Amino acid sequence: MHRAEVASTESLEDVASPRRSVLIVACTFPPTGGSGVQRPAKFAKYLARLGWDVRVWCGKELPGFPVDATLLDDLPAGVRVEGLPVRADRAARRRRFSCGWPDERLEWAARSYPRLMTALRREPVDAIFSTFSPPSNHLLGWALAARFRVPWVADFRDLWTDDCAYAGGSLLRRFLDRRLERFFIRHADAVTAVSDAQARLLAERDPGRPQKFVTITNGVDLEDFAETTDVLTGRSSHAAEREDRPAQFILAHVGRLERQRFGPELVEGFARFVRHDAERGRSLRLRIVGPANAAVVESLRAAGIDVEQTGPIDHGEAIRQMRDADALLLPAARGRNAESLIPGKTFEYLASGRMIWFVGSVSCEAWRRIEAIGGGEQTDPAPEAIATQLASLAARWRGGLFPAGCRREALAAYTREALAQRLGEVLERVIEARRGRKVARYEEPRHDRRHSTGEEGFLTLDLAARHQGQAGAAR
Repeated sequence: MHRAEVASTESLEDVASPRRSVLIVACTFPPTGGSGVQRPAKFAKYLARLGWDVRVWCGKELPGFPVDATLLDDLPAGVRVEGLPVRADRAARRRRFSCGWPDERLEWAARSYPRLMTALRREPVDAIFSTFSPPSNHLLGWALAARFRVPWVADFRDLWTDDCAYAGGSLLRRFLDRRLERFFIRHADAVTAVSDAQARLLAERDPGRPQKFVTITNGVDLEDFAETTDVLTGRSSHAAEREDRPAQFILAHVGRLERQRFGPELVEGFARFVRHDAERGRSLRLRIVGPANAAVVESLRAAGIDVEQTGPIDHGEAIRQMRDADALLLPAARGRNAESLIPGKTFEYLASGRMIWFVGSVSCEAWRRIEAIGGGEQTDPAPEAIATQLASLAARWRGGLFPAGCRREALAAYTREALAQRLGEVLERVIEARRGRKVARYEEPRHDRRHSTGEEGFLTLDLAARHQGQAGAAR
């Protein structure tokens, strides 16, 4: 099937402009922790440094999510972070909008809408940027953009219905998800994705307009690696550090370890390595930094692997754990469209100065990026190949010939600052395009109970506004 061409951020021209303002809608945002907050948080940080007036609307007190207050310290003083608490699931189910579709954050989005209506009337913005997931981020971003007639950029840091982890549930649920996803994509002024393959998949929802789809990968904030000597000096080996290190080869997996990535073939590969060479097997320690699937950990220990778990930690400690390892394990996801994924930690792995061991197909976009930048080795996801590579890594570690990762210069295009600049260019383009169409200014709606409470008419009113605007354009 033919797929539309997708615009590349490298082709965007620099656009000189006065100071702009943007509202970032991201339910998951610091002080909430986890890997998912890095993308919007770093965009906020560096857009502000590039001269943008950045406002963030997020969820507070998210149940079940870790808290990492240190991430707020990274934001410039001018970034305003506001939001509403996310109600616990049991209480939320009693709310009218918490029906489970499109996600459990709908009630938060519904309560946020009237608050943001008031705030944006008082202090308008030039553009709105929302990031998926959850879908309610896009629902809120679209509704506000439609009401205030400002451009909206929809960011997909993950795929939705095309994601390898998407279950969907019933046929009706999958149908509704697909329709809402297409609605978001077709109504956004621009759509950003984290890989070229994912941008092409999203572009199929709005054929004929490939220019609105832009790849902005995840990246690395080199300020987080100020003490990372390898990436700064470009040393070819860290054998000199071995005297101060434990007498074991430390292979680290940083981030949530899930069964979808750490499948039975990987466990069997580790088991074969131990069976083939018990002495080398004892010299290996697999360090799991972050939450881990209990069944996977148990199967590894049953196979004789020395497994160390840290549990949830803050972002700064995660980086220190990368630096403390001898090599970093990056297993590819499995399932539909899994090869399109580039895990967000890929670029932090590269910046750590440690060699990346990628377990997955050579056709995966993650491996293509690692191979182009340098600093990694690839193994097919087959037990014997995995066992052989483990033996090779252990032998080189013992001989003091273990390679380091990439040099800093190779990461220039993947710094968070460079990526925020690309996003700024996308925002500038949609702002100028919207102004070029001479869209009518926002008119204050009549005040009634539905607008004052925000509890009724949330979708209906804005759908009507959008349809009226489209009908007017058609006439």
